[in-house]
Amino acid sequence: MPVERTCQYCGITFYVKPYLVELGKGNYCNWECFQKSGVCHRGGKDHWNYGGNMTKATKQKISNSLKGENHPGYGKHLSRETREKLSKANTGRTGPLNGRWKGGITYEKDQIRTTWKYRQWKKRVLERDDGECVKCGDPSNLVHHILPFTDYPDEIFADDNGITVCFPCHMDLHGWNQRSLVLESGA
Repeated sequence: MPVERTCQYCGITFYVKPYLVELGKGNYCNWECFQKSGVCHRGGKDHWNYGGNMTKATKQKISNSLKGENHPGYGKHLSRETREKLSKANTGRTGPLNGRWKGGITYEKDQIRTTWKYRQWKKRVLERDDGECVKCGDPSNLVHHILPFTDYPDEIFADDNGITVCFPCHMDLHGWNQRSLVLESGA
């Protein structure tokens, strides 16, 4: 049987379940009145830790206190039964069944760049060019497709379709360098 209460902030009459009254709750008609009442200090200058930035020494102490044997999970292992339950619960949670699924919005080029075959192609090109930009000789781990793989899908993994370039040279290759754009415009 609902219990009649009066909101301590706005004075409106409302009803709550009896167990809430027993717990000392049910004093406000809604969350907004609870916040406006001043009882709830959820942020800003009223927050208990407002402006309480930790020193580097304090951060280091906290970090050290949670390392090795002091860590709460140190020496604790999940039982085989628990691991099997977790494995079974997560099996098949790919695509739309995964909680982080966003409707298949990953671009094809991003899917290609995460494949093992692409990583092997990149590794071969970097090794061939000794990890140095072919334009200026600076060290780099960026690989550029000579023929864009959106236009030439058959040439994506061809070793002769890739060169190692540094970031500035890669910008120049695509015409994205602001300095080169200014020079081309004649300004």
